[in-house]
Amino acid sequence: YIDYTVKITFLELYNEELTDLLADPTNEQPEKIKIYEDKDKTNTIIGAIEAPCETPFDAFKILIKGAQRRQTAETLMNASSSRSHSIFTMTVTMKDAQGDVDLAGSENISRSGATDKRAREAGTINQSLLTLGRVITALISNEKHICYRDSKLTRILQDSLCGKTITSIIITLSPANEAETLSTLEYGHRARSLKIRPEINQLSSKDVAREYLDEIRRLRQELDAKRELDGIPYSQYITLKNQMTLVQTLSDNNQAKLNNNEQQIDQYRREVDSLRQQLTTQQQDFRSEMNERKEILALNRYRYDELVQITNKALTFREQVVNTMQQLSSTRSTSSTLIEHYIKDCQSIGDSLQVNVQRITEDIRTMFSACNRSVGQALVISTNIGQQIHTLNEKVRAVLSLAFQNFHTIFEELNNVHNHFQV
Repeated sequence: YIDYTVKITFLELYNEELTDLLADPTNEQPEKIKIYEDKDKTNTIIGAIEAPCETPFDAFKILIKGAQRRQTAETLMNASSSRSHSIFTMTVTMKDAQGDVDLAGSENISRSGATDKRAREAGTINQSLLTLGRVITALISNEKHICYRDSKLTRILQDSLCGKTITSIIITLSPANEAETLSTLEYGHRARSLKIRPEINQLSSKDVAREYLDEIRRLRQELDAKRELDGIPYSQYITLKNQMTLVQTLSDNNQAKLNNNEQQIDQYRREVDSLRQQLTTQQQDFRSEMNERKEILALNRYRYDELVQITNKALTFREQVVNTMQQLSSTRSTSSTLIEHYIKDCQSIGDSLQVNVQRITEDIRTMFSACNRSVGQALVISTNIGQQIHTLNEKVRAVLSLAFQNFHTIFEELNNVHNHFQV
Protein backbone atom coordinates (compact mmCIF):
# COMPACT_ATOMS: atom_id res chain seq x y z
CA TYR A 1 0.00 0.00 0.00
CA ILE A 2 1.40 3.27 -1.07
CA ASP A 3 -0.04 6.43 0.41
CA TYR A 4 0.07 9.23 -2.10
CA THR A 5 -1.93 12.22 -3.23
CA VAL A 6 -2.24 13.79 -6.63
CA LYS A 7 -2.80 17.53 -7.05
CA ILE A 8 -3.11 19.40 -10.31
CA THR A 9 -2.29 23.01 -11.18
CA PHE A 10 -3.10 24.51 -14.57
CA LEU A 11 -1.46 27.85 -15.36
CA GLU A 12 -1.47 30.05 -18.44
CA LEU A 13 1.35 32.40 -19.46
CA TYR A 14 -0.31 35.12 -21.53
CA ASN A 15 1.68 38.24 -22.46
CA GLU A 16 4.18 37.38 -19.70
CA GLU A 17 1.35 37.35 -17.12
CA LEU A 18 0.49 34.18 -15.17
CA THR A 19 -3.20 33.24 -14.91
CA ASP A 20 -4.74 30.36 -12.96
CA LEU A 21 -7.03 28.49 -15.37
CA LEU A 22 -8.66 26.65 -12.42
CA ALA A 23 -9.65 29.85 -10.60
CA ASP A 24 -13.28 30.97 -10.34
CA PRO A 25 -14.02 32.98 -13.52
CA THR A 26 -16.68 35.05 -11.71
CA ASN A 27 -14.11 36.44 -9.28
CA GLU A 28 -13.32 39.97 -10.47
CA GLN A 29 -10.14 40.15 -8.35
CA PRO A 30 -8.46 36.73 -8.54
CA GLU A 31 -5.41 35.97 -6.44
CA LYS A 32 -2.21 37.08 -8.13
CA ILE A 33 0.22 34.32 -9.10
CA LYS A 34 3.81 34.89 -7.97
CA ILE A 35 7.07 32.98 -8.38
CA TYR A 36 9.47 32.82 -5.44
CA GLU A 37 13.01 31.48 -5.40
CA ASP A 38 14.66 30.12 -2.24
CA LYS A 39 18.34 30.05 -1.39
CA ASP A 40 18.71 26.69 -3.15
CA LYS A 41 17.53 28.33 -6.41
CA THR A 42 14.27 26.38 -6.23
CA ASN A 43 11.29 28.20 -7.73
CA THR A 44 7.97 28.04 -5.89
CA ILE A 45 4.66 29.17 -7.35
CA ILE A 46 2.43 30.96 -4.83
CA GLY A 47 -1.28 31.57 -5.31
CA ALA A 48 -2.10 28.74 -7.75
CA ILE A 49 -5.05 26.47 -7.00
CA GLU A 50 -4.07 22.81 -6.44
CA ALA A 51 -7.06 20.74 -7.49
CA PRO A 52 -7.16 17.22 -5.94
CA CYS A 53 -7.28 14.32 -8.38
CA GLU A 54 -8.25 10.76 -7.51
CA THR A 55 -8.87 9.16 -10.91
CA PRO A 56 -7.62 9.68 -14.47
CA PHE A 57 -11.11 10.91 -15.34
CA ASP A 58 -10.70 13.73 -12.82
CA ALA A 59 -7.42 14.70 -14.45
CA PHE A 60 -8.99 14.83 -17.93
CA LYS A 61 -11.94 16.80 -16.56
CA ILE A 62 -9.63 19.39 -15.01
CA LEU A 63 -7.58 19.52 -18.22
CA ILE A 64 -10.68 20.17 -20.36
CA LYS A 65 -12.00 22.77 -17.91
CA GLY A 66 -8.77 24.75 -17.98
CA ALA A 67 -8.24 24.35 -21.74
CA GLN A 68 -11.62 25.98 -22.40
CA ARG A 69 -10.39 29.16 -20.70
CA ARG A 70 -7.17 29.45 -22.67
CA GLN A 71 -6.54 32.46 -24.89
CA THR A 72 -7.09 31.41 -28.51
CA ALA A 73 -7.80 33.34 -31.69
CA GLU A 74 -8.18 32.76 -35.40
CA THR A 75 -5.30 33.58 -37.74
CA LEU A 76 -4.64 32.98 -41.42
CA MET A 77 -2.67 29.84 -40.52
CA ASN A 78 -4.78 28.37 -37.72
CA ALA A 79 -8.49 28.64 -36.97
CA SER A 80 -7.85 28.18 -33.25
CA SER A 81 -4.35 29.48 -32.61
CA SER A 82 -3.00 29.36 -29.06
CA ARG A 83 -2.16 32.87 -27.90
CA SER A 84 -0.46 31.71 -24.70
CA HIS A 85 1.62 28.96 -23.10
CA SER A 86 -0.10 26.58 -20.70
CA ILE A 87 1.54 24.60 -17.87
CA PHE A 88 -0.47 21.58 -16.67
CA THR A 89 1.30 20.16 -13.58
CA MET A 90 0.34 16.95 -11.73
CA THR A 91 2.08 16.75 -8.37
CA VAL A 92 2.26 13.29 -6.80
CA THR A 93 3.21 13.73 -3.17
CA MET A 94 6.24 11.67 -2.07
CA LYS A 95 6.14 9.87 -5.33
CA ASP A 96 6.59 11.83 -8.50
CA ALA A 97 5.55 14.90 -10.47
CA GLN A 98 4.65 15.03 -14.12
CA GLY A 99 4.56 18.27 -16.07
CA ASP A 100 2.87 18.56 -19.46
CA VAL A 101 3.74 21.79 -21.23
CA ASP A 102 1.91 22.89 -24.38
CA LEU A 103 4.06 25.49 -26.08
CA ALA A 104 2.32 27.91 -28.40
CA GLY A 105 3.71 27.89 -31.90
CA SER A 106 6.13 30.54 -33.07
CA GLU A 107 4.44 32.91 -35.54
CA ASN A 108 5.52 35.06 -38.44
CA ILE A 109 3.29 38.10 -37.96
CA SER A 110 3.28 39.06 -41.62
CA ARG A 111 2.27 35.54 -42.70
CA SER A 112 -0.28 34.93 -39.94
CA GLY A 113 -1.99 38.28 -40.53
CA ALA A 114 -1.96 39.14 -36.82
CA THR A 115 -2.62 42.82 -36.03
CA ASP A 116 -2.93 45.00 -32.92
CA LYS A 117 -3.70 42.73 -29.95
CA ARG A 118 -2.89 39.51 -31.84
CA ALA A 119 0.42 40.96 -32.97
CA ARG A 120 1.38 41.80 -29.36
CA GLU A 121 0.41 38.27 -28.30
CA ALA A 122 2.58 36.80 -31.06
CA GLY A 123 5.44 39.04 -29.96
CA THR A 124 5.35 37.81 -26.35
CA ILE A 125 5.04 34.18 -27.52
CA ASN A 126 8.04 34.50 -29.81
CA GLN A 127 10.03 36.28 -27.08
CA SER A 128 9.43 33.52 -24.50
CA LEU A 129 10.24 30.80 -27.08
CA LEU A 130 13.40 32.67 -28.01
CA THR A 131 14.41 32.82 -24.33
CA LEU A 132 13.73 29.07 -23.98
CA GLY A 133 15.93 28.43 -27.03
CA ARG A 134 18.74 30.51 -25.54
CA VAL A 135 18.50 28.55 -22.26
CA ILE A 136 18.69 25.22 -24.15
CA THR A 137 21.68 26.49 -26.16
CA ALA A 138 23.41 27.66 -22.97
CA LEU A 139 22.81 24.27 -21.29
CA ILE A 140 24.19 22.44 -24.33
CA SER A 141 27.27 24.69 -24.32
CA ASN A 142 27.73 24.17 -20.54
CA GLU A 143 27.81 27.90 -19.92
CA LYS A 144 28.23 29.11 -16.35
CA HIS A 145 25.32 31.54 -16.43
CA ILE A 146 21.93 30.34 -17.61
CA CYS A 147 19.34 33.09 -18.20
CA TYR A 148 16.36 31.34 -16.56
CA ARG A 149 15.04 34.63 -15.14
CA ASP A 150 14.62 36.29 -18.55
CA SER A 151 11.18 34.68 -18.91
CA LYS A 152 8.59 33.23 -16.57
CA LEU A 153 8.33 30.21 -18.89
CA THR A 154 12.00 29.27 -18.38
CA ARG A 155 11.72 29.85 -14.63
CA ILE A 156 8.84 27.36 -14.40
CA LEU A 157 10.62 24.83 -16.64
CA GLN A 158 13.97 25.19 -14.85
CA ASP A 159 13.58 21.91 -12.90
CA SER A 160 12.51 20.09 -16.06
CA LEU A 161 15.61 21.28 -17.92
CA CYS A 162 18.26 20.64 -15.29
CA GLY A 163 16.68 18.84 -12.34
CA LYS A 164 16.11 15.23 -11.38
CA THR A 165 13.52 14.69 -14.06
CA ILE A 166 12.99 12.76 -17.23
CA THR A 167 12.04 15.27 -19.94
CA SER A 168 10.57 14.40 -23.31
CA ILE A 169 9.69 16.79 -26.11
CA ILE A 170 7.00 16.12 -28.69
CA ILE A 171 6.88 18.26 -31.81
CA THR A 172 3.99 18.57 -34.24
CA LEU A 173 4.72 18.51 -37.97
CA SER A 174 2.53 19.33 -40.94
CA PRO A 175 3.30 18.99 -44.66
CA ALA A 176 1.08 22.02 -45.33
CA ASN A 177 3.59 24.49 -43.84
CA GLU A 178 7.13 23.68 -44.95
CA ALA A 179 8.87 26.68 -43.36
CA GLU A 180 7.20 26.17 -39.97
CA THR A 181 7.93 22.42 -40.10
CA LEU A 182 11.64 23.02 -40.75
CA SER A 183 11.81 25.59 -37.95
CA THR A 184 10.08 23.18 -35.55
CA LEU A 185 12.44 20.33 -36.51
CA GLU A 186 15.45 22.58 -35.93
CA TYR A 187 14.07 23.59 -32.52
CA GLY A 188 13.45 19.93 -31.56
CA HIS A 189 16.89 18.87 -32.79
CA ARG A 190 18.52 21.52 -30.65
CA ALA A 191 16.44 20.47 -27.59
CA ARG A 192 17.33 16.81 -28.20
CA SER A 193 21.01 17.70 -27.96
CA LEU A 194 20.44 18.63 -24.32
CA LYS A 195 21.62 15.78 -22.08
CA ILE A 196 19.76 15.48 -18.76
CA ARG A 197 20.97 12.86 -16.31
CA PRO A 198 18.18 12.12 -13.84
CA GLU A 199 19.16 10.41 -10.60
CA ILE A 200 17.34 7.52 -8.99
CA ASN A 201 15.31 8.87 -6.11
CA GLN A 202 16.81 6.58 -3.44
CA LEU A 203 17.10 8.51 -0.22
CA SER A 204 18.91 7.52 2.97
CA SER A 205 17.58 8.45 6.37
CA LYS A 206 19.85 11.48 6.33
CA ASP A 207 18.53 12.46 2.92
CA VAL A 208 14.97 11.93 4.10
CA ALA A 209 15.58 14.15 7.12
CA ARG A 210 17.13 16.79 4.89
CA GLU A 211 14.19 16.54 2.52
CA TYR A 212 11.76 16.99 5.40
CA LEU A 213 13.73 19.99 6.58
CA ASP A 214 13.65 21.41 3.07
CA GLU A 215 9.92 20.76 2.92
CA ILE A 216 9.43 22.48 6.28
CA ARG A 217 11.50 25.42 5.09
CA ARG A 218 9.55 25.56 1.84
CA LEU A 219 6.25 25.45 3.71
CA ARG A 220 7.45 28.19 6.01
CA GLN A 221 8.37 30.28 2.99
CA GLU A 222 4.95 29.66 1.53
CA LEU A 223 3.39 30.59 4.88
CA ASP A 224 5.44 33.77 5.07
CA ALA A 225 4.51 34.60 1.49
CA LYS A 226 0.88 33.86 2.30
CA ARG A 227 1.06 36.16 5.30
CA GLU A 228 2.51 38.86 3.13
CA LEU A 229 -0.46 38.46 0.83
CA ASP A 230 -3.31 37.63 3.25
CA GLY A 231 -2.31 38.27 6.87
CA ILE A 232 0.35 38.87 9.55
CA PRO A 233 1.55 37.10 12.79
CA TYR A 234 -0.03 37.94 16.15
CA SER A 235 3.09 39.70 17.47
CA GLN A 236 3.14 41.86 14.42
CA TYR A 237 -0.59 42.38 14.87
CA ILE A 238 -0.05 43.74 18.43
CA THR A 239 2.75 45.98 17.21
CA LEU A 240 0.68 47.18 14.31
CA LYS A 241 -2.30 47.72 16.62
CA ASN A 242 -0.19 49.95 18.90
CA GLN A 243 1.10 51.73 15.86
CA MET A 244 -2.44 52.12 14.59
CA THR A 245 -3.48 53.61 17.96
CA LEU A 246 -0.63 56.08 17.71
CA VAL A 247 -1.48 56.77 14.12
CA GLN A 248 -5.15 57.26 15.08
CA THR A 249 -4.13 59.77 17.76
CA LEU A 250 -1.95 61.59 15.31
CA SER A 251 -4.75 61.38 12.80
CA ASP A 252 -7.20 62.95 15.27
CA ASN A 253 -4.74 65.74 15.99
CA ASN A 254 -4.14 66.23 12.32
CA GLN A 255 -7.89 66.16 11.74
CA ALA A 256 -8.35 68.96 14.28
CA LYS A 257 -5.58 70.91 12.61
CA LEU A 258 -7.15 70.12 9.29
CA ASN A 259 -10.54 71.40 10.47
CA ASN A 260 -8.88 74.57 11.74
CA ASN A 261 -7.05 74.92 8.46
CA GLU A 262 -10.30 74.34 6.59
CA GLN A 263 -11.95 77.14 8.60
CA GLN A 264 -9.05 79.43 7.79
CA ILE A 265 -9.23 78.32 4.18
CA ASP A 266 -12.97 79.09 4.14
CA GLN A 267 -12.27 82.53 5.61
CA TYR A 268 -9.51 83.11 3.07
CA ARG A 269 -11.82 81.84 0.35
CA ARG A 270 -14.52 84.34 1.41
CA GLU A 271 -11.95 87.13 1.44
CA VAL A 272 -10.72 86.05 -1.97
CA ASP A 273 -14.31 85.98 -3.26
CA SER A 274 -14.88 89.49 -1.86
CA LEU A 275 -11.65 90.74 -3.41
CA ARG A 276 -12.54 89.00 -6.65
CA GLN A 277 -15.97 90.72 -6.61
CA GLN A 278 -14.33 94.09 -5.92
CA LEU A 279 -11.89 93.43 -8.71
CA THR A 280 -14.77 92.56 -11.04
CA THR A 281 -16.58 95.80 -10.11
CA GLN A 282 -13.40 97.84 -10.62
CA GLN A 283 -12.83 96.11 -13.94
CA GLN A 284 -16.38 96.97 -15.03
CA ASP A 285 -15.92 100.61 -13.94
CA PHE A 286 -12.59 100.72 -15.70
CA ARG A 287 -14.15 99.28 -18.87
CA SER A 288 -16.97 101.87 -18.71
CA GLU A 289 -14.49 104.71 -18.24
CA MET A 290 -12.33 103.36 -21.03
CA ASN A 291 -15.38 103.18 -23.33
CA GLU A 292 -16.28 106.81 -22.49
CA ARG A 293 -12.70 107.89 -23.13
CA LYS A 294 -12.71 106.00 -26.40
CA GLU A 295 -15.92 107.80 -27.44
CA ILE A 296 -14.43 111.20 -26.45
CA LEU A 297 -11.24 110.35 -28.28
CA ALA A 298 -13.22 109.35 -31.37
CA LEU A 299 -15.19 112.64 -31.22
CA ASN A 300 -11.98 114.66 -30.78
CA ARG A 301 -10.41 112.78 -33.65
CA TYR A 302 -13.47 113.59 -35.82
CA ARG A 303 -13.28 117.25 -34.85
CA TYR A 304 -9.57 117.29 -35.49
CA ASP A 305 -10.15 115.81 -38.96
CA GLU A 306 -12.77 118.49 -39.67
CA LEU A 307 -10.38 121.21 -38.43
CA VAL A 308 -7.65 119.83 -40.68
CA GLN A 309 -10.02 119.88 -43.64
CA ILE A 310 -11.12 123.46 -42.86
CA THR A 311 -7.48 124.52 -42.44
CA ASN A 312 -6.57 122.92 -45.76
CA LYS A 313 -9.48 124.67 -47.43
CA ALA A 314 -8.44 127.99 -45.83
CA LEU A 315 -4.86 127.53 -47.00
CA THR A 316 -6.09 126.69 -50.50
CA PHE A 317 -8.36 129.77 -50.51
CA ARG A 318 -5.48 131.90 -49.21
CA GLU A 319 -3.29 130.66 -52.04
CA GLN A 320 -6.07 131.45 -54.49
CA VAL A 321 -6.44 134.98 -53.01
CA VAL A 322 -2.68 135.50 -53.16
CA ASN A 323 -2.65 134.35 -56.78
CA THR A 324 -5.62 136.62 -57.55
CA MET A 325 -3.92 139.59 -55.83
CA GLN A 326 -0.77 138.86 -57.77
CA GLN A 327 -2.81 138.72 -60.98
CA LEU A 328 -4.62 141.97 -60.03
CA SER A 329 -1.33 143.60 -59.13
CA SER A 330 0.07 142.51 -62.46
CA THR A 331 -3.09 143.77 -64.21
CA ARG A 332 -2.93 147.08 -62.31
CA SER A 333 0.71 147.45 -63.20
CA THR A 334 -0.14 146.75 -66.85
CA SER A 335 -3.06 149.23 -66.72
CA SER A 336 -0.86 151.90 -65.10
CA THR A 337 1.68 151.39 -67.85
CA LEU A 338 -1.03 151.74 -70.50
CA ILE A 339 -2.38 154.88 -68.82
CA GLU A 340 1.09 156.34 -68.66
CA HIS A 341 1.50 155.52 -72.35
CA TYR A 342 -1.87 157.12 -73.10
CA ILE A 343 -0.96 160.19 -71.02
CA LYS A 344 2.36 160.44 -72.76
CA ASP A 345 0.59 160.07 -76.10
CA CYS A 346 -1.89 162.77 -75.08
CA GLN A 347 0.94 165.00 -73.91
CA SER A 348 2.73 164.37 -77.19
CA ILE A 349 -0.43 165.16 -79.12
CA GLY A 350 -1.02 168.28 -76.97
CA ASP A 351 2.56 169.39 -77.46
CA SER A 352 2.24 168.71 -81.14
CA LEU A 353 -1.00 170.68 -81.24
CA GLN A 354 0.57 173.51 -79.28
CA VAL A 355 3.51 173.52 -81.65
CA ASN A 356 1.14 173.49 -84.58
CA VAL A 357 -0.94 176.31 -83.04
CA GLN A 358 2.18 178.34 -82.36
CA ARG A 359 3.43 177.63 -85.82
CA ILE A 360 0.08 178.60 -87.27
CA THR A 361 -0.02 181.68 -85.07
CA GLU A 362 3.43 182.63 -86.27
CA ASP A 363 2.32 181.98 -89.79
CA ILE A 364 -0.72 184.18 -89.21
CA ARG A 365 1.41 186.85 -87.69
CA THR A 366 3.76 186.59 -90.60
CA MET A 367 0.87 186.75 -92.96
CA PHE A 368 -0.58 189.78 -91.15
CA SER A 369 2.78 191.43 -91.33
CA ALA A 370 2.92 190.67 -94.97
CA CYS A 371 -0.58 192.04 -95.30
CA ASN A 372 0.44 195.20 -93.61
CA ARG A 373 3.32 195.46 -95.96
CA SER A 374 1.27 194.74 -98.89
CA VAL A 375 -2.34 195.60 -98.67
CA GLY A 376 -2.79 194.79 -102.18
CA GLN A 377 -1.24 191.58 -101.86
CA ALA A 378 -3.20 191.06 -98.72
CA LEU A 379 -6.44 191.28 -100.45
CA VAL A 380 -5.26 188.73 -102.91
CA ILE A 381 -3.67 186.64 -100.37
CA SER A 382 -6.44 187.10 -97.78
CA THR A 383 -8.66 184.90 -99.79
CA ASN A 384 -5.95 182.28 -99.86
CA ILE A 385 -5.23 182.86 -96.22
CA GLY A 386 -8.93 182.56 -95.39
CA GLN A 387 -9.02 179.34 -97.25
CA GLN A 388 -5.84 178.18 -95.56
CA ILE A 389 -7.18 179.34 -92.20
CA HIS A 390 -10.39 177.46 -92.87
CA THR A 391 -8.37 174.45 -93.86
CA LEU A 392 -6.18 174.83 -90.83
CA ASN A 393 -9.21 175.30 -88.62
CA GLU A 394 -10.68 172.13 -90.06
CA LYS A 395 -7.41 170.35 -89.42
CA VAL A 396 -7.28 171.78 -85.89
CA ARG A 397 -10.87 170.72 -85.28
CA ALA A 398 -10.11 167.26 -86.63
CA VAL A 399 -6.97 167.01 -84.49
CA LEU A 400 -8.81 168.30 -81.40
CA SER A 401 -11.76 166.00 -82.11
CA LEU A 402 -9.35 163.09 -82.43
CA ALA A 403 -7.60 164.15 -79.24
CA PHE A 404 -10.88 164.47 -77.40
CA GLN A 405 -11.94 161.06 -78.68
CA ASN A 406 -8.65 159.59 -77.46
CA PHE A 407 -9.06 161.30 -74.10
CA HIS A 408 -12.63 159.99 -73.88
CA THR A 409 -11.48 156.46 -74.67
CA ILE A 410 -8.67 156.70 -72.12
CA PHE A 411 -11.04 157.98 -69.43
CA GLU A 412 -13.51 155.15 -70.14
CA GLU A 413 -10.71 152.59 -69.82
CA LEU A 414 -9.51 154.23 -66.59
CA ASN A 415 -13.08 154.15 -65.29
CA ASN A 416 -13.39 150.47 -66.18
CA VAL A 417 -10.08 149.71 -64.46
CA HIS A 418 -11.18 151.68 -61.41
CA ASN A 419 -14.48 149.79 -61.27
CA HIS A 420 -12.61 146.46 -61.68
CA PHE A 421 -10.37 147.28 -58.70
CA GLN A 422 -13.39 148.17 -56.61
CA VAL A 423 -14.94 144.80 -57.42
